Amino acid sequence: MTTSNREQQEEIRKNPEAIRRLPPRQIIRPEDLDENETPPIMEPIDTQKNEQKNEKPSHKPDS
Repeated sequence: MTTSNREQQEEIRKNPEAIRRLPPRQIIRPEDLDENETPPIMEPIDTQKNEQKNEKPSHKPDS
């Protein structure tokens, strides 16, 4: 079964129950959401990414 991301999103809009059949990462991606919207599915993934970014800041004004 090969379906593009767009096809999956269209199917989800037509049939919300399709979400249960798809892996969490394919259901919702951070770039598809508003910054203030963080669905529970993505929370663990986002948290890990954010922690890694915070541990290694790209530039520190104080130093």
